[in-house]
Amino acid sequence: NLLKQEGSLSLAAKYFAEALSTAKYIQDDNFTKRLEGSIESLRLAKNTMETKAMDCAAEAEKLPPEQWKEKLDLLRKALGLVKKIAEGFNKTLAMSERVVEAIPDVVSRRTMGEEEQSAAMDALQEHAELLIEAGGTENFKRAVEVAGRVVDARREQIPGEQAGGQDISIGLATALYWRARARVQLNQWDAALPDVEKAVKIRTAVLGSQDVEVPKTLSLQGQIYLGQKKLADAFDVHEEARKLRIEVFGEDHLEVAASLSNISKVLNKQGKVLEAKAALEEALDIQRRHLGRRHKYVAFTEEGMGNLLKQEGSLSLAAKYFAEALSTAKYIQDDNFTKRLEGSIESLRLAKNTMETKAMDCAAEAEKLPPEQWKEKLDLLRKALGLVKKIAEGF
Repeated sequence: NLLKQEGSLSLAAKYFAEALSTAKYIQDDNFTKRLEGSIESLRLAKNTMETKAMDCAAEAEKLPPEQWKEKLDLLRKALGLVKKIAEGFNKTLAMSERVVEAIPDVVSRRTMGEEEQSAAMDALQEHAELLIEAGGTENFKRAVEVAGRVVDARREQIPGEQAGGQDISIGLATALYWRARARVQLNQWDAALPDVEKAVKIRTAVLGSQDVEVPKTLSLQGQIYLGQKKLADAFDVHEEARKLRIEVFGEDHLEVAASLSNISKVLNKQGKVLEAKAALEEALDIQRRHLGRRHKYVAFTEEGMGNLLKQEGSLSLAAKYFAEALSTAKYIQDDNFTKRLEGSIESLRLAKNTMETKAMDCAAEAEKLPPEQWKEKLDLLRKALGLVKKIAEGF
């Protein structure tokens, strides 16, 4: 009801659907009827909002090119409405692309006023972020292009790279960060690094290292170093981000968990599997305390833990983490994540079968030895025991 009240109809629908599922399960007819009424009311509200969005878009299309700012305002209004009712990204992205198409090719103070340039840059920035959130190679490529237009416009506001107003500087840092994020998704490590280094430099100079965006940008820099296989640099940057987040948020915070997860990835690449596992366990503890067990971020970390355990050969324990993650993936109805986890579990099953065969082979070989070769027999059986421990369920 609160989400419907604020106009977030798509999200409201998800909560009503969850409640309705429970109402039917507990066989509460009055509660079920009330929720069905709420869902129908929501459907009508969504239809009304969609009509308003289409009317805004249609009105915008009637305007001549020289009235691009009025057209932009109408299309951004339509986009705001579509965001509240759309399921998934397709409709939102399509409307956002129409917003961007209304903007002149050159976003410059030489061709438009300050207010117009600001509105154009905001719309471009919003579109770049939407493209990255939606995902996909073509969307990432488009995001690099769109964020690049914002970078160029912001740099024009700072002649000779001399920081003008604080808002202008931070605006440039934000645009550089998002362009770098898109480039990271495309594995364009060398192109992304200068952007993120500049973003860190600007934010630290303008707002200081206590700015919450500094460790987030450092984390992206660490991701780039990892992609470049500069493992020592990646570890140092992620550790710096972790310490800054502790200073700002305290140790028991999801941002700190994100840094620990990043550190775990680097440690694993360095061959320090035990240390990687310890860092990821700490991250998972924080996430479970704050998010519970039915959250996609928790499931992602459980998947990571499963992969680490599989890597070190602890297949039975890995299976438990994969199963936890799979349960959540199905709960949140993420088909791609579900499919990936099912593949991991099948791979684990095959690995367990192989390990069990090896254990049985060792035991069979041991049994062939005469009593006087008890030490060789002992070694073979202990090897078999080590393998069984890694795959056995229970004792």
